[in-house]
Amino acid sequence: MPFCCIPRFFVWLIASGFGIDCSSGSGNRVVRLLRRCCSCCSYACYDVVKKFTGASFVQVALRGNAGFLDASRASFGLRQRNQTKVAAVGQIVVIFYIFGITSTMLLSILLSSLIPAQSINEEDIKDMSFLLLVIWVIMNLSIFKLLGIAVDTILMCGLEDFEMNGGRSRFMPDNLKNVLM
Repeated sequence: MPFCCIPRFFVWLIASGFGIDCSSGSGNRVVRLLRRCCSCCSYACYDVVKKFTGASFVQVALRGNAGFLDASRASFGLRQRNQTKVAAVGQIVVIFYIFGITSTMLLSILLSSLIPAQSINEEDIKDMSFLLLVIWVIMNLSIFKLLGIAVDTILMCGLEDFEMNGGRSRFMPDNLKNVLM
């Protein structure tokens, strides 16, 4: 991942050296456009590398080989051969993610509304707002990210098991096979 962050750092360094600010209208338009294009490409590269790095770690754990590039190639091939399954499970995870965040926020708002209205002052509202923000950050940054990693791992293991055993799953329970396959 450093090879995705280093170009982004150099683009930032060059732009700050020339005094280019993309948010304002100052500076040369061509240079601002190039900076935005480089930033967009580096962010896209970072996301792709992050996604396939996680899948490569799963492949290394499954097969036990030490070659990270071979594991990356194998995980990329596995994902390519099963694009529809990966996309379907990805959409299910997004739905669970949105449902989880929404239900967590609604539950916290509901619990905070149970407090009697006459006992609420301005400082209590600030405290509750801060508490709701902390709950959202914890849910978003930790719990649901771990859910995504766990689903990716289960999906990669299931697809690998399915392919290694010629279309039959040897280790996967029938309920999970019905969902994934």
